[in-house]
Amino acid sequence: MSTFRNISNGVLYVQGFLRQGDGTLGVGAQVYIDAGETFSGSNYYKRFTYDGMIANGVDATVAANEAILLVTVDDGLPFSETLTAPNNPRVYHTVVVGGAAQELDFVTDLGGPAEFMTVETDGDLSIYLNGDTDARIDIDANSSYSFAYGELLINTLTITNRTSGGGTTNVQTIVANSI
Repeated sequence: MSTFRNISNGVLYVQGFLRQGDGTLGVGAQVYIDAGETFSGSNYYKRFTYDGMIANGVDATVAANEAILLVTVDDGLPFSETLTAPNNPRVYHTVVVGGAAQELDFVTDLGGPAEFMTVETDGDLSIYLNGDTDARIDIDANSSYSFAYGELLINTLTITNRTSGGGTTNVQTIVANSI
């Protein structure tokens, strides 16, 4: 997840997977970002930066005039509108003991980062994206969490069982990429 600054002259209405302050607002979060204000969000928002517009074929003059965001903290993962749809799927069935963690390495298993991901669980867990302790998402028992294609590139996923009492949690992770 990268951090962006509103470099437009107006207030932006931003919706998606967002983070502000110490908490995650989650998928579908909606916030207003004043001129000069920053927010953290998925790399989807890189498309509205000068570099993102250039990377997707926009003329440099047009990109300089129309870019509305500036990346202030870059997680290093690109966003591209021209990637092909993922067609290299993999399903992981994992049992994680209470208090324990398990790491999935998509770069090794798939030959590149996951471009799509869904995690389903029967217990409470936390997932950490790309080994970053600040990129934590809590998922409650009997629910799921997804990143749509192109929203984020995921190199690794660390799954931590938060189930009280040390029980086991069953986790199904579905990922795909186009490599």
